Amino acid sequence: MASNGKSNAVSICPGPIKRREFLRIGLSGFATLSLPGLFELRARAATEKPKARTAVILVWLRGGASHLETYDPKPDAPSEFRGVFSPISTRVPGMQISELLPRHAKIADKFTLLRSMAHTGGGHPAGSLQMLTGDPDPQDKDKPIFPDWMTVANFLRADRTRPLPNYVGVNPVTRYDNFTIAGPAYVGPSYGPFTVNGDPNDPHFAVPNIGFKDQAQSDSDFARCSGFPVRAASSFFRGRPCCFVIVSVSCLKAKRCLHAHRQRTCRRPGLAKTLLV
Repeated sequence: MASNGKSNAVSICPGPIKRREFLRIGLSGFATLSLPGLFELRARAATEKPKARTAVILVWLRGGASHLETYDPKPDAPSEFRGVFSPISTRVPGMQISELLPRHAKIADKFTLLRSMAHTGGGHPAGSLQMLTGDPDPQDKDKPIFPDWMTVANFLRADRTRPLPNYVGVNPVTRYDNFTIAGPAYVGPSYGPFTVNGDPNDPHFAVPNIGFKDQAQSDSDFARCSGFPVRAASSFFRGRPCCFVIVSVSCLKAKRCLHAHRQRTCRRPGLAKTLLV
């Protein structure tokens, strides 16, 4: 309320509009869409090209192959600077790379070499933070204050209906000595990578948290989920031609555990049924 010096007060804001007026305003735009207009919008949407499926693979070679041995052999530099391997031509005129990469040379028109990348960090940790998180601070930090670009991509493309994670890190980029150089920061750990550590070439390599390793672990996990003792769970299921089980479970993990155990222990898993309440 505001007063102009007289006895009559002047209202600046008339207050909220009535419910009927609000509905009338909200529906007025929808009412202007005619049936031909609706068909036109549908036809236009049908002709739009679907978005291309894209992916990014980061190969982080800390202390890895030298640029002189890969993409920048510097063949015209003096011997004390150029690489020891001979350069080879690629499918891109004027682009030469090391002779160690003949298959890369054949697809050189499919990638781009950036030779002008630089950072202002006082050390490798700060430089890594600049490259991965965009942090302009030249000082080293124990951990990032900004999320790395991989986390950001995962956040923007998050889809809970996908059967596979958006962001997978095989020995992911996280550490540089005692420094953490990548991570979700304030975005939260739920948008971090599905981490797979180890050497995939190792005969004992296994992706973590997928499936059961042995029957004992299966029985143990099932008993923990359902509340049954291990022996009771095994004797109850094993050898039954058809299982119809009523179990009270409240978490999705327990339901999946029960389903996996039932399918493995029933003689005729196609007939097995479970009622989860």
